[in-house]
Amino acid sequence: MRPHRIVAAMILILTLCLFVDTGFAQQSPETSATPQAPASTSVALLSTSEIFAAGVTALKARRYSEAQQAFASVLNEEPRHPGALLNLGLSFDPLQKDVGLLQLAKPYAIWQAGLSWHPRHPQILEAWTWVREQIQQRSRAQQSTFDLGETLHDQVFVSLPLGAATFVAILLVTIGAGLIMTFIARRRQARESESPAPPWPWAAALILSLGLVMCALSFGAWVDRQVTRAVLIAEIELRAAPEPTAPELLKLNPATRVQVLESKGEWRRVALPGGRGGWVPAATIFLAGDPAQKLLAPTQP
Repeated sequence: MRPHRIVAAMILILTLCLFVDTGFAQQSPETSATPQAPASTSVALLSTSEIFAAGVTALKARRYSEAQQAFASVLNEEPRHPGALLNLGLSFDPLQKDVGLLQLAKPYAIWQAGLSWHPRHPQILEAWTWVREQIQQRSRAQQSTFDLGETLHDQVFVSLPLGAATFVAILLVTIGAGLIMTFIARRRQARESESPAPPWPWAAALILSLGLVMCALSFGAWVDRQVTRAVLIAEIELRAAPEPTAPELLKLNPATRVQVLESKGEWRRVALPGGRGGWVPAATIFLAGDPAQKLLAPTQP
């Protein structure tokens, strides 16, 4: 073989080797990064329904911490998601035997928040009613804070569908007022024609009265839902001032409902169902309007 052909062949072989080596060098980073890309992409592209389904699966498998994280993620995207509110309460395992007030307090607070947005949701209402009865039974021996006023509040204001009640109230008032105005007009005509006066429209008066009662209930429910309510998720002392060394007024049990009146730093001034008030740490209460608040934080009694 001639020398120039040998040199040309060697140059060709070196070029091919360099090309192949460069190709492998360019492909190796992509190949090493390929297994990681689908994992990060799949997490980023998970929809709310997929996260919710994963939470339900974890809840059925009794992986409660995983279920809580999934449902809390759903609530961060959709704070009024009824399924997430219902199942998040169940993820605290309130159905086990001999469960204490502290473990009942969080699902009770979550379902209370759910009812503030979905008053007629059958499953949330059933779960909230059940956990409330359990709390009542355990609280009787510990100076229960449930009284007649709170019971009436639960039966009327919490479960009252505001939109439907307002519509029915306006309809009844309109019908009742129309019938009474018709009676007044007929009575005036009877006087002018000296004919017997028509009988008093008792049915119209009853309809108008029911309409006025419904108006009052609807207005009361609306006002009640403007109040910032909270549920205690810890056993805590009610203090006279927003300081840990302030005089202790009384000890409050978990699941006690309060009305938040004022905020000062990490303290909240609250009013109890009986009217008495004081200060509690903000970390010990669950605001009914914020279902994702402090759900996964450990509670310090």
